[in-house]
Amino acid sequence: MSAVVDSSTPSLSWAERPGRELLHLAWPITISMLSFSAMTLVSTAFVASVGADALAGVGLGGIIGFALVCFGIGLLRGAKTLVSQSVGAGRRDRIPELLGAALGIALCLGLLATLVGQILAPWLASLSASPRAGAFAAEYLAIRSLGASLVLVYVALREASYGVGDTRTPMRASLAGNAVNIALDCVLILGLGWGVQGAAVATIFGNVTEVAVLAWPMRAQLRRVTWRPAAVREVWRQGVPNGLQFIMEVGAFLILTVLVARSSAVDGAAHQLVLHLVNVSFLPAHALAESAAVLVGQAVGANRDHLVPVVARRAFTLGAAYASVC
Repeated sequence: MSAVVDSSTPSLSWAERPGRELLHLAWPITISMLSFSAMTLVSTAFVASVGADALAGVGLGGIIGFALVCFGIGLLRGAKTLVSQSVGAGRRDRIPELLGAALGIALCLGLLATLVGQILAPWLASLSASPRAGAFAAEYLAIRSLGASLVLVYVALREASYGVGDTRTPMRASLAGNAVNIALDCVLILGLGWGVQGAAVATIFGNVTEVAVLAWPMRAQLRRVTWRPAAVREVWRQGVPNGLQFIMEVGAFLILTVLVARSSAVDGAAHQLVLHLVNVSFLPAHALAESAAVLVGQAVGANRDHLVPVVARRAFTLGAAYASVC
């Protein structure tokens, strides 16, 4: 578990008070996650004005679209682990190659998700209770899957930022993307009457905004990005278990959503709304886990493994405290 460290290994400023650093990192991550959920929830609310069939279609198409990228999202968390270990070991010179590997993987998996999304979209009618809801689901997935690479590129940039301890820049990017999504929902759905298509297009432009806002302050790092097969393999090995775990977790929601979607459009619409609201409730605990992963990575990189159980206990205590009042 220990990492080789050289004489330039920096001290860990948070070592004496890991609980405070966990909260410092976690609250922007929570806002980012809430903003991401709000992006989908707001689009859902706008689509509700079109009708239950449209709402059910967006729910089914949305969860399938998310399932297509969830392996990549989980896998790219491996980049955060490796970047944080490099920071802890005083090896920031490794960040460009790790970031390059993460971006390369993101683009490849994103293109694959887009291809699969286009193939699956016409088949969604068979999973819906009504032909109209199925048509809406197919329409939504066909458009949303075009933005799969954007979603994964944003995740790659975000995980690299988390690894160096910067959780606020991704938060600002997420808030900006959400603002663009809301504005375009108003214009495209309420103004132009694009309905489900408008919701999908608005979300893609929200994704574009997230990538742009996050990439701009990272432009110096992006100019130094390198591509090394060894780094790609390293990120892949580190991230695959996370990716498989995440796809199994999302798979449970996906199966439930498909079963409900086959009941009726009204049931599918209600399930969609409740699912998003329930998702919001556990985001702060998830944010604590993400923060703990950053600190553990830095501790391992700095060859200070004794801090790992300390961070774990603080994270567990804070998470349990939140869960007790949630």
